[in-house]
Amino acid sequence: MKEEKIICLAIFIIISLYTFYQNFKVAFNYPIVFGDEGFHMTIARDLANYKELFAYQKSYIDKVSKNGYTFTQYFHFFESFLFLFGENVAKIGLPITVFITALAIFIFASIFFDYKVALLSSILFQMFPSVVIYSTTFYADMHFTLFTILSFFFVLFYFKTNDLKYLITSSILIFLLLISKPLLPYLIVASILFIFIFQYFKTKNKNLIIHFIIFVSIFSILFSSLLIRNLILFNSFCIETGIESLDKIIFSLFKNPKCSEVLYEHKPKYEFAARTEKIGSEQDMFSFGFKNYADFAYGYSLILLFSIFGLALQISNKQYEYFILFLPLFILIITQLIQNKLLTTGIFYRVEDTARYTLQYSPFIAILFSYGIVNIINSISNLFKKKFYIIMISLFIVVLIVLLSEMYKPYSEKLDMMKKLKSFSSYFFEACNWVKNNLPKNVTLHSLWAYRVGYNCERNVGGSGEIRLSKDLNYTLNLTKLFGVDYLFIEKFSIDPLNRRLTERYDLDWVEWLLTNKEHFEKVYENGIPIEQCIQFLKLGYPCDGVIIFKIIY
Repeated sequence: MKEEKIICLAIFIIISLYTFYQNFKVAFNYPIVFGDEGFHMTIARDLANYKELFAYQKSYIDKVSKNGYTFTQYFHFFESFLFLFGENVAKIGLPITVFITALAIFIFASIFFDYKVALLSSILFQMFPSVVIYSTTFYADMHFTLFTILSFFFVLFYFKTNDLKYLITSSILIFLLLISKPLLPYLIVASILFIFIFQYFKTKNKNLIIHFIIFVSIFSILFSSLLIRNLILFNSFCIETGIESLDKIIFSLFKNPKCSEVLYEHKPKYEFAARTEKIGSEQDMFSFGFKNYADFAYGYSLILLFSIFGLALQISNKQYEYFILFLPLFILIITQLIQNKLLTTGIFYRVEDTARYTLQYSPFIAILFSYGIVNIINSISNLFKKKFYIIMISLFIVVLIVLLSEMYKPYSEKLDMMKKLKSFSSYFFEACNWVKNNLPKNVTLHSLWAYRVGYNCERNVGGSGEIRLSKDLNYTLNLTKLFGVDYLFIEKFSIDPLNRRLTERYDLDWVEWLLTNKEHFEKVYENGIPIEQCIQFLKLGYPCDGVIIFKIIY
């Protein structure tokens, strides 16, 4: 009914504007300090400043190697265009992308299902905790998710209308998908190819073969432009699938598969014991627990269970497209289980990575959940034939209110968590301001928070993490000189009094060692609690804030 369409659309717009505003507040008002977002935004800023598609990265470089710029290019291009108008404009792009993704879900779900499914799924998607993370942090994953849902639904449009223009559109979107994320876009491509095979055996339509060739040819020709560029610059395709067995085959074809130029072969003398503590989202999914993971990614484990119910309803109605969509992911999981590599590499190594690498499936989980719920509502309403519409609307309103009230808790909690994670230390930004005002632009800093320092201090950050392990003076000086490091930028809040040799911590005994070698490590800047007092606090188990910068004297 027309009234139903207008009401559902109005509710969608109101709630989406609210989530847009919340995403905008976090993305715009908080600094770029979460995870790898500093790296991505530095590359985007470099593209805007240099106005060229450079062969090698301009930032995060050192004298030992040069890293080829070969991946995640769509996101960097998108943000670099916005950077032409300043950082504040660049920060607006992400909330807009989230809104467009939700709108795409609403439009396509209303076409293939109904407006009730469209409203529930588009709202649910925006409130998933995993979606909140990447709605407020500058990663490529939200763009990747947008292109996933668009390419999938345009293919379904093609099968529904037999109109070739939808297939061509999907093929172009597949190309954007392939250049949006270096790992695992091939799962989505495989899903669409499987759907083609299924439709051919279902209809025996020979035109599908011709159209399939056109579809593959378009995105292959577009994607080959990137491969040809990489071949010319690096003598390699520079692609990585994230599937270890397939990557071994690809890497074996080229001398320089990862497209980085090694200027000096260095063999590390020291190694870290671990990356960080295996707690919270740093655990693998099975250690973390399925229910805990479902709560972490989707708010409640019931969401996943009802989405499986929705998938079962689809299959019972002989609609197999969604099952085929998830099929390559299932195959990957089974393959890694057989190879006993499910928890050591790939998408299940860390809970946080699992949520990120499977984010492109979250719109479909929302749709399947909503499809299952609406079917239950319709089934109950059918018991009251004379009052079907009244009962159906009443039940839907109750479900909508319950869904919003229940999902608001994990949604708001994750939003508050992102505000904390993106706050960081005020002393850190004070130190970066000092760097920008007092150190030459061509210096190289070394810090364990390299991407955050590089973006916010606007200076190159390089050097091996091994620098933070060595207490051999000659070896350390030779190492920092080899990598071209001029200054050590040390965040006091990351000093580990237990000396556990973690990648994301500075051992306290290493910091004390720097202080005893003042003739080679000159303290040129410090803020927060004085380092001597800070060390005493840390040894007593109290936290310590501030930054200390050492100039390396050779």
